[in-house]
Amino acid sequence: MSGFEDTIYTVRNFGIPSGNPFVNSSFLPEIWAWGFMNPFRFSFDDNGILWCADTGDRTWEEINIVYPTNYGWPLMEGPSCYHPPRNCSPEGVHPVFAFNRNSASSMMGEQAALVGGFVYRGSRVPSLFGNYIFAEYFKGTVWSLSFNYTDVYINEAMPVIQLNRMISAFFVDNNKEVYFVDYEDGYLFGLG
Repeated sequence: MSGFEDTIYTVRNFGIPSGNPFVNSSFLPEIWAWGFMNPFRFSFDDNGILWCADTGDRTWEEINIVYPTNYGWPLMEGPSCYHPPRNCSPEGVHPVFAFNRNSASSMMGEQAALVGGFVYRGSRVPSLFGNYIFAEYFKGTVWSLSFNYTDVYINEAMPVIQLNRMISAFFVDNNKEVYFVDYEDGYLFGLG
């Protein structure tokens, strides 16, 4: 052995803001937000707000605007109790948008996994400007979430494109147009 394999390197070339929740605690001071089940892609909007899709375990898929706080997992999944399944004390913040994939009116279906995208700031599709664009991985539906920052209950998601492909990632070009990638064959698709 060269010695490299059994050597642990600690790199701390970063600063920890004094406002982080665990700065003066026994937890790691660099923790800023916690309680996600399975974050799958995140992005910053032009206004500095961090967006994150969080794939659930059994029932809920969710979209979050991320602040320095607790997002509830494993006590909560989406807006509902998870462990224990009933009579829990709600902990953390509720998602900006949540899909109950087991409900009769589910937009996603039983097999679902949200893939986080970007807030649309391009010009090709003016009707989507300012909406958060994300996808459902298994069905290949790209969604547009219109939202506000004060009331999570009036946010609305609408399907934009049904591709029947496995959308695995998003990116934005220099003109702020949103594109997405098909996992199976690597094709790129764009809005508009």
